[in-house]
Amino acid sequence: MARARTRVREGGPGFGFCPGMVLDRRYRLGAFLGYGYEGEVYHLTEVATGIERVVKFYYPDRFTDRKRTIRLARKFHRLRHCDVVLQYHHHGQLRWRKQPVDYLVSELAAGRILHDVQRAQPRKRFTPFEALHLTYAVARGVAQIHALHEDHGDIHSENILVERRGIAFHVKLIDLFLYPYRVNDRRKLDVFDIVALLYELIGGPASYSKSPQIVREIVCGRRRRAVYRKFPNAGALVTFLERYAWPEDG
Repeated sequence: MARARTRVREGGPGFGFCPGMVLDRRYRLGAFLGYGYEGEVYHLTEVATGIERVVKFYYPDRFTDRKRTIRLARKFHRLRHCDVVLQYHHHGQLRWRKQPVDYLVSELAAGRILHDVQRAQPRKRFTPFEALHLTYAVARGVAQIHALHEDHGDIHSENILVERRGIAFHVKLIDLFLYPYRVNDRRKLDVFDIVALLYELIGGPASYSKSPQIVREIVCGRRRRAVYRKFPNAGALVTFLERYAWPEDG
């Protein structure tokens, strides 16, 4: 839930929690799943029901104010009806090595990290048509967030779970970000991140000049002002994709 693209904490995982540890007499900790700038993620099982979930523990040196994780939990709750947002379940705190550690429990979603899926593709990129389908799935989900006058704040391929369903993709955004400073229109930042995602999915500069016209019309040469002017929010990008007039063949 950080805008920084740092994938790992200096020196590796900081907590090292052991599987089997019980939280709030409700959850049993499972396997370590990964870590990033703000904290670590573990598999979790609800003791009474056996339902599987995930938990994110926040590093106390980067989340010094508990009000921040409470605000984050409330943001998850406000977005609970948005298809791409993980369903929030529980906010808690424990003491670890004499420090308070906040954590959030959420649903365990299906799918693989988009970054890893892309690396498994031929030449580590998607075809333009697949990339457009993925971009559309992300944009539709973010449009729901924007319709509630909220933003995601941290859209990139390492923050997206993807699952193929027929000819389409089902996506989940696995993080949210709280800006510690004032931003005039955070929704525009989300849109630029989605456009940057499309650019990445097709293979970046090596493929962009040869990409279809629709891709170039969306990416706008990665010029922020051009993107912001054309797509002030994710809904505008969704409308563009749905109404795009493809040129006649031949």
